[in-house]
Amino acid sequence: MDKNQQRKIAKRRRVVCNLLYLSLIVVAVWFIAASINESNQQVTKLQAVIEEKEVLQREVNRLEIVVSKGAFFQEDTEWVAENVPYYDIKLSQELQLYTYNRCADLGISEYYELVLAMMWQESDFKPNVISKTNDYGLMQINICNHDWLSKELGITDFLDPYQSIDAGTHIIASLLLKYEDPHKALMAYNYGEAGARNHWNRGTYTSSYSRKIVEKQETLLNQLRIE
Repeated sequence: MDKNQQRKIAKRRRVVCNLLYLSLIVVAVWFIAASINESNQQVTKLQAVIEEKEVLQREVNRLEIVVSKGAFFQEDTEWVAENVPYYDIKLSQELQLYTYNRCADLGISEYYELVLAMMWQESDFKPNVISKTNDYGLMQINICNHDWLSKELGITDFLDPYQSIDAGTHIIASLLLKYEDPHKALMAYNYGEAGARNHWNRGTYTSSYSRKIVEKQETLLNQLRIE
């Protein structure tokens, strides 16, 4: 066998070896990709389970609040907390009770009707409302507040009525306790504290917004209570 033939054979062997190596690389890459895809699917499933657990935990916490404070509504059976006022409004008694309990927990139970009046004014008790200015839910929580409220309260859905109540009562409670004046607190809720302060500096301590809510509060107390 001459040298030319030997070189041809060696060349063919190198080609075959390269093809084999390439095939092995392709197979290895396929296995790695499949493994990564499976891992991603497992991660996705795990995240879904964690999210579901968080949702269920929130529901458990919510029910614990309702049950521990004396009331729970289920189908045709009703357990009612003593001394909790209910009103003939477009808000379920369960959500009214939840609002009352949140107000009590935050130290503003005397302003329970004011909070209901806020929902009436803000959304007409419609939980899925999103305004043109990006205000969400029952208590019309503006999108500029979503990030810090989510971090502070663990809120994940501002259209969920319970979470909207959590957010709204959290904000208005801090303002009521700070200013000790419903009109000033409502103005700060509506304008933001800086905006409200501009009005106060000009000698204006009520607004159309605050007056409408206080008027609705009086309507609740005087006309709509369920005896």
